Amino acid sequence: VIAEIFAGGSYNTATGKQYNGDQYIRIHNNSSETLYADGLVLLESKFTTSQKFDYTPNVMDQAMVVQVVARVPGTGKEHPVLPGKSIILCDNAIDHTEALSTSANLTNADFEWYTGGTSSNPDVDNPDVPNLDMIFNYTKTVWLLAKQGNRAYAIGRIPENISADNYIADYVYTANYVNSGVTLPVKNAYQFPNEWIIDAVNLSPKTAYVWNVVSPALDMGYSYIGEGTAAVENAGKAVVRRTSYTTEDGRAVLQDTNNSSVDFKASVRATLLPAQ
Repeated sequence: VIAEIFAGGSYNTATGKQYNGDQYIRIHNNSSETLYADGLVLLESKFTTSQKFDYTPNVMDQAMVVQVVARVPGTGKEHPVLPGKSIILCDNAIDHTEALSTSANLTNADFEWYTGGTSSNPDVDNPDVPNLDMIFNYTKTVWLLAKQGNRAYAIGRIPENISADNYIADYVYTANYVNSGVTLPVKNAYQFPNEWIIDAVNLSPKTAYVWNVVSPALDMGYSYIGEGTAAVENAGKAVVRRTSYTTEDGRAVLQDTNNSSVDFKASVRATLLPAQ
C-alpha cells in the first residue's frame, strides 16, 4: 500500500522560494510475507481533482487515466521488501539538509525518478540509487509531484506478457472534452486498467475539491496535504496512512479500507523531515 505521499516539498523561508527535489512516496509491505518491488509501477493521474470536465469517452470504471508510468527495475526477486517494511521512491536521493536544514536526507532512498531535465534546469541523479524506468512521463524537464496536492497517485503492475513498448502502443487514452464551449483533445495520457492497480490515493486541497479521478472501487474518498494550494502552506506537509494495529512481533499493519478520507492522516509533517 501507499503509506505516505510527501508532495508538498519544502520552502526556503530565507529566500522566499520553493525548494525542489525532496519529494518522496513511501510504499509499505502490509502483508505477513516478503514481497518484491521489482516491476512495481508508480502512477500519477492525468486529471486533477480540483477541475472537472466531461471526458469522452469516460473510462474511469475501467481504467485510471495517467500521465506518468514509472516502474521499479528488476527481474523479479532483486528487491525484497520484508513484512511491515517500506521502500522510498524519491525525486533526488541526496542529503537535502546540506542545502536546506528543514528538508530531508534521502541518501538512503531505495529508488529515484529521473527525467533528465534541461541544460538550465538539470535533474539530479545519484548513481548509487537505482532509477525508476520511465515507461511514460508527460514532461521532458524535471517531474515534480503536484505541490498543489490535486492529483491522484497509485501503484500497480503491468502484466508480464505486456512489454513497455506494447503498453505505449496499445493503451493510449484518446478522448475529447469541452472547455468554455471549445472541444479539445486530451494529450499525453494513457489508460492503466483498474485491475492492474494495487492501491490508489486521491489528493485534493480541501478548499478546491471537485471530484475523484479514480474509480470508487479503488478509492472512495480523498486526503489532502493542505487546505489550499499555496506553496508556503503546503511545504513540509504529507499524507500518512494510519496504523490499524501492530502484531505481536511488532509489525505495523496499516489501515486500508479503500477510502483515503479515513485511511490517512491529512496535512501532517512528512515523516522523513527533521523534527521541529
